[in-house]
Amino acid sequence: MPGVIAIFVTLVLSACADGGSDGGDVGVTPNQQQAVVCEPVIDITPASSTNGELTPSDCRVENLFPGSGDFTFVDQYRVTLPSRGKLTIRMNSTEFDTFLGLLAPPLPSAAIAVDDDSGGGTDSLIGMYLDAGTYIILANSALASPETGSYILTTTYTTVAPISLNVGAPLPGRVEKNEETSYEVPVIPGTRYTVSITGLTDNNATLRVLGGISECAVLTPNVSPKDCTVTAAGTFLTIRVAGDGVIGTASDYIIMTVQAVVVTLPIIGTGASIIPGVPTVGFVETRNTSNYWATGLTPGVHTVSITGLSDDADLHIYSDETYSFESDCTLRRLGDVTNLPEECTLTTGTAVYFSVTSGELNRDGAGYIILVW
Repeated sequence: MPGVIAIFVTLVLSACADGGSDGGDVGVTPNQQQAVVCEPVIDITPASSTNGELTPSDCRVENLFPGSGDFTFVDQYRVTLPSRGKLTIRMNSTEFDTFLGLLAPPLPSAAIAVDDDSGGGTDSLIGMYLDAGTYIILANSALASPETGSYILTTTYTTVAPISLNVGAPLPGRVEKNEETSYEVPVIPGTRYTVSITGLTDNNATLRVLGGISECAVLTPNVSPKDCTVTAAGTFLTIRVAGDGVIGTASDYIIMTVQAVVVTLPIIGTGASIIPGVPTVGFVETRNTSNYWATGLTPGVHTVSITGLSDDADLHIYSDETYSFESDCTLRRLGDVTNLPEECTLTTGTAVYFSVTSGELNRDGAGYIILVW
């Protein structure tokens, strides 16, 4: 394990049991090391190719992270991104085992990302979405003893172009593994909105909403649907669906932004026909049930969801209009956590029948948004 991993991953300036951070074989004492002056940081563009070389006169990791005990050589590069986008960094060498670090200035600071061999063989590769700003790239070697030699550092940058999304209009979406899909929706400042992704085919995709008075993120794995309710600070909300944790090749979903449900007490329950594909506000009274149905469906797989819950409520799916035979899909919720969105994806005919019941801990009733897709 390279010494810089101990620095970046543990984020402390302590020695590591193995790797370059023990400094035991390099023949350099701390006093000798302190005499080395780090060269200036090299400025590069987000799309660039640089021929570099690690030499005995280079800065050492110990210079940048005093107390680390890592005396491997390192070059520093500075890159500035004009807007949010995906930055890909490759370090290739035929002369030594490469290692990359990505940090935010000034140093020392916690690592944003590190990599050893993701570029194939002993080459390094970091690819991730970053906000606009300035970042530091550390070009380093991976083995315990300091290595020297030439390398090529390549950066590429792709601007994230957000997809337009309108309030109240659900939209099918998709995020690839280790990629990000971004959306922008016009909103009214000071108004509360619920943003949701339902029907996820891989529940490990994550949701983040920016542009609210406070940021909202749902990063929990193995959960579908996911939703965030925020108060708009400006005229746009930015929504990011990330596939970093996706297990397969991609995750499909339905994304939706609606005005958050306004609850007036006491809540008066509802029960009605739901138009497929149209977000519908619903209510259930405390210790009560609201029955719903959707007709005119194309036989096949459909998702029923309730998001933006104002209080504890549960979704139940039935096989017919008698509301007597409950589907096993209803039993997916575990525990007694309240106010979480719920959904059921099932194979239906031309109609689906479902109800929302007030949860055991609900004393006032609940409002929510229904979507049948």
